[in-house]
Amino acid sequence: MNHSKKQPYNCTTLFIIKRILFRFIISIYFIVSFSLGSGGFDNGTANRKGEFGLDLTWNPLNYWEKGQSYIVMSYGITNKFNLHGYYSTPVKGSDNYYTGIFYQFFNNKRLDLATAIGIRKYIPKNDQHLFYPQILYT
Repeated sequence: MNHSKKQPYNCTTLFIIKRILFRFIISIYFIVSFSLGSGGFDNGTANRKGEFGLDLTWNPLNYWEKGQSYIVMSYGITNKFNLHGYYSTPVKGSDNYYTGIFYQFFNNKRLDLATAIGIRKYIPKNDQHLFYPQILYT
């Protein structure tokens, strides 16, 4: 007769379970982030030192009811830090602009990740706020 006792999980099994759970959570995060992404605002690639970047998005004749037309500008202070900002004209709501500092913390041939902090202001209202934390990707 085999009277073996049930063995608790060993360290290797717990490590594998934690790793699977971590990958699952990260996958869900990126699926949600990518599905809610909004074009030029989510550019996670820094311009190199001394380079100027310009991205345009146009909502012709305000065709998309929840859309906007905007311009995103950035300038490389270093290869990882950029000054950046945008000017946006939404179909509904006030025009707004943003200026801030951008930092690219991950660079890979398939994925670039960055974060940014800045101030956004609405026109013609005198409404402004600190805009952070931002997770940007390319």
